[in-house]
Amino acid sequence: MGVFYLLFGLTQRAILRATRGSGYGQAISRLARLGTLLLGLLVGMAVAFPTVNGSILSALGVSGIAIGFAFRDILQNYFAGILLLWREPFRIGGQIITSRDFEGTVEAIETRATFIRTHDGRRVVIPNASLFIDSVKVNTAFAARRLEYDLGVGYGDDLESARRTILETLTEVEGVLPEPAPDMLVVAFGDFGIALRVRWWTRPQRADTLKAQDKVLRH
Repeated sequence: MGVFYLLFGLTQRAILRATRGSGYGQAISRLARLGTLLLGLLVGMAVAFPTVNGSILSALGVSGIAIGFAFRDILQNYFAGILLLWREPFRIGGQIITSRDFEGTVEAIETRATFIRTHDGRRVVIPNASLFIDSVKVNTAFAARRLEYDLGVGYGDDLESARRTILETLTEVEGVLPEPAPDMLVVAFGDFGIALRVRWWTRPQRADTLKAQDKVLRH
């Protein structure tokens, strides 16, 4: 077994060096450790019991299949965790919304589950398989995020003057990004006036979007 521990140590260092110690590399190193230990166990059994016949090996194979089914969910989450760490659809510190409406900041991505801290200060533990299979909205995937608000003006009001005033005001609001520039669209004609949609861009973090929205609406 000492030889296999040495082999694992060399393999682990090579993996961590190649992946620069990333979470993906650590997950792969754990998988390599498990494979090395299993290989060492099988070789040790072959050396200790050289007369093991085919029926016993067949029984071990059937038992292995049964164990595989028993730990199917664990293995599924494990490999999903490796794929999440490798492909990085979201990262630690990113803000996501899951298909079950859990919303928060990613605290950790481990081999079995991902931990997020909700905006109201709670922790949610989500199996990695769920995040890999279901849809996930990543709010911080890009450098800017668009917000919008609908309002109305009367048919007798000067539409161009209202548009110009609103957009000039938005450019002066702290937290509203100059690029892409704010804009305003006519979206419908109602019974009592024209429906307008005002759109602006902010930094993607939730705290920034809420502060910018508050300032826009107060102006």
